[in-house]
Amino acid sequence: MSTPGQGRTNLEQQWSLVLMVQTQNEPHPSVRAKVPPTKPQVICRSNTYPKGFYCSWHLQPPPVIQTEFEVMVEHNQRVLEVERDPVHKNRCHVKFPELFSAIPYRVNVTAINSLGSAHTVTSFEEITIVKPDPPEKVEVKPIPNKVQRLEVTWNHPSTWPDVENFPLKYFLRYRPLIRDDWQHQAFSAEMHRDEGGMGFGRVGSGSGSGSVALEEAIHPGEALWRRRSFMSPLLLHPAESA
Repeated sequence: MSTPGQGRTNLEQQWSLVLMVQTQNEPHPSVRAKVPPTKPQVICRSNTYPKGFYCSWHLQPPPVIQTEFEVMVEHNQRVLEVERDPVHKNRCHVKFPELFSAIPYRVNVTAINSLGSAHTVTSFEEITIVKPDPPEKVEVKPIPNKVQRLEVTWNHPSTWPDVENFPLKYFLRYRPLIRDDWQHQAFSAEMHRDEGGMGFGRVGSGSGSGSVALEEAIHPGEALWRRRSFMSPLLLHPAESA
């Protein structure tokens, strides 16, 4: 049998629990202040050229209530068809209506919720958003009987649909880890390709471990992506390097 003091203690604990639940159910401070959505931050890119491009967007800070987005893309006084991405809810895809056009594209993304709306308009030319995805299956391996040489191989990005008519150029940087300065070498898709379509190049590694970074571009001077690999030809194949 509990004493009167113990009963009050249990009652106070029950009231404390109820108050905590009520506090968690209160609306977010930004909702109470009736803050409308901020302007969307929009990025457009073509990694499947010449098929089309995609645009993605996000709000900063993220919305605390349900927010819808309306997207309109225009080119040459024509509204283009927009296909929403089935996986990424804040992304859409657009097909190029024509190629090599100097007329800018205009993208308008509007964020809408119960507290208001905000929109961002961005314009760009076709060539400025063409950026291929990374090279795939990048590998670095030693060359037998040449301890200061490395062979680098890679596959073209699988998302790039037409390597024959729209060839890529690859930029490779390499250096021994004990040095700070990089050496550079460029490879075109036509000049350095094996029978299976894989790109390859050979570089001098110097002594000991080396670091190799592969860059990719659709034309010289526009490096768009890089991946770094590490290799020690002396350690991987000591028998061949003897």
